[in-house]
Amino acid sequence: MGSPSAQTFLGFKMSGSYDSPDGEFWGNATIGMQMLQCALAQGYGDAAYELGGLYKGTTSDSKLRALRVLHEGVKLGCAKCAKDLASEFRGYDLTSGNNLVGHIDAARAERYFKLGQALEHYQGRLKLPNLDKVLPLPPASLPKWDGNAQTLIDGAKVVTPPPKPQQGAALQGREFVPHGYAVPPLEQSTMAVAGNQLVPRDGYWLALYGPASADKTQLIPARRSTPERYQAGERFEASSSEWLTAEQVQWHYLGEAYVLPPQRDDFLKHMIDAGFLREIPQSALQVRCSGQQRCPQTGIWEGHVASDHPMAVLYNRWDQQAFVEKDHAFPHPGERFIDAAIADVQWTYLGSPNAETGMPGIREIGL
Repeated sequence: MGSPSAQTFLGFKMSGSYDSPDGEFWGNATIGMQMLQCALAQGYGDAAYELGGLYKGTTSDSKLRALRVLHEGVKLGCAKCAKDLASEFRGYDLTSGNNLVGHIDAARAERYFKLGQALEHYQGRLKLPNLDKVLPLPPASLPKWDGNAQTLIDGAKVVTPPPKPQQGAALQGREFVPHGYAVPPLEQSTMAVAGNQLVPRDGYWLALYGPASADKTQLIPARRSTPERYQAGERFEASSSEWLTAEQVQWHYLGEAYVLPPQRDDFLKHMIDAGFLREIPQSALQVRCSGQQRCPQTGIWEGHVASDHPMAVLYNRWDQQAFVEKDHAFPHPGERFIDAAIADVQWTYLGSPNAETGMPGIREIGL
């Protein structure tokens, strides 16, 4: 039925190298691993937690792979991944040689712990794709932090430029259309009356003129190019062209305004109000580049593949963003097991770099 949560549960149960006699797990590690990777590709952070446990081994490569997938899990909202990494950076299993990091890093441990608390509260709804802005993996240096957990959350969460002004907000009087509504197009009009008649029906009307033989879509606006709302029994207003008589003007009935389905900007406003998005100013730099290029500007970038790409539904998510340093590589889709070439991804610069401190190589979290 399309549940990555169920896929994660089954994938983990199948990840054994042999069958458990009491039925707790099954020896189908190849399929189990593929199911977990598929769940992660769908943006399910808890799949990263299970994968991290399976990747974790005794070699430096296996530990690095586990570290990176758990970090990806934090970006996808996995509280367990954040708390696990907090434990690793505190030095858990350090003496036995099983620690993922190989050293204690209390500063990173504290940040993962604070984020884990927040993610636990939101239960997977909060996404932190720009985690590297506030908590990059070593050997990158940490930006200075004011100690407020909200600063970490705001710095790592999804960002968006201001939503567009409400459509129709500038129109007043008869031309006003409430936000979230639209007027049917002229092509759907089935009634037209001359301007010297009384308005026969409530709704929006459009004043046009032209030859009687012309198609209505070829007629010329007699007043404005926007519909106007009248009530039955009112009189149509005169044309804005004095030489047009009332009987020469044809008023085409468009009907009442209808409710639009939620639009992208409605979604963005709701997500900003709920605290899942951080609104930032529109970037003055209109920079786009291919994923195979080196990053030309430090800050938050948003990735997209073409809408007809086979992986577009998986990749073109509302939270497909990344904080990337100048001259570094952009994230590869394969890091989240999405089958897309890095050259297929176009990245758009959104802004929000960290702030300079005046000390070389040291920055602070900038919001």
